[in-house]
Amino acid sequence: MVGTFGGAGVLVLGGVFSVVQKQGVDDYQNAKDPNALKDGRDKARLYGNVALGSYIAGGAIAATGAVLWIYSSVAGGRVTVAPAGGPGGVSINVSGAW
Repeated sequence: MVGTFGGAGVLVLGGVFSVVQKQGVDDYQNAKDPNALKDGRDKARLYGNVALGSYIAGGAIAATGAVLWIYSSVAGGRVTVAPAGGPGGVSINVSGAW
């Protein structure tokens, strides 16, 4: 269940980055000088890529959490899935018995 909610949280984070990406697109379209054009374009690309990655990761985490939750209730075991972050990156921790 934790993985499903964690995945939903990452999906919401993707939505936030999509809004910021849209602001970068607006900055790019309304730019008057070359520096503002480049900044707007870079902002739109960066946050667009982060949003896409968040959608993919969030969907994968949510789906994995849902499958493990359903499977654990059928098999009688307890399974937890949780995202974890550290200085070197992020991971998904799965623990329990099937």
